[in-house]
Amino acid sequence: MNGYFEPTPKMLAAVELLECGLQMYFENAFFAALHLAGASGEVLGNYVNRHGGKSSFDEMRDLTIAIASINGHAATKASITSLIRYPMNRTKHLNEEGDDLLHFDPKVQARAALERAVTDHYALQIRFKGLLESSLMRKFNQVSRAESMKSHDEAD
Repeated sequence: MNGYFEPTPKMLAAVELLECGLQMYFENAFFAALHLAGASGEVLGNYVNRHGGKSSFDEMRDLTIAIASINGHAATKASITSLIRYPMNRTKHLNEEGDDLLHFDPKVQARAALERAVTDHYALQIRFKGLLESSLMRKFNQVSRAESMKSHDEAD
């Protein structure tokens, strides 16, 4: 098409974004991790959906809608999608005057986005030969479990 470079499979780009997001998380660059994980998760999640599965984002969104409904609250796909994407979108956009502060914990939000992207990566390993768990994914899973348990213990 252009003669200068070979096209890059989006799966390779998504995996690179995920790996960089994990690296940024471990370097405490949580806003960067959030965005890299979000971008990776969008592509990986679409691959999961394309191959007959349900992406972790869609699972989370649909479960949130169901819980809201059980509790008598109206929630739509659009409203919950906006809520889940709020941290990433608020970080990358500066709107009107007074929109200068971010009101969320970037580490928590980066971890959530990375958990979704890593989950989708695992779901795709069955479909794509050569798509393997990296050492950063293993490390993240250990750290994420420990942080989740700590948060759970603190809530009790």
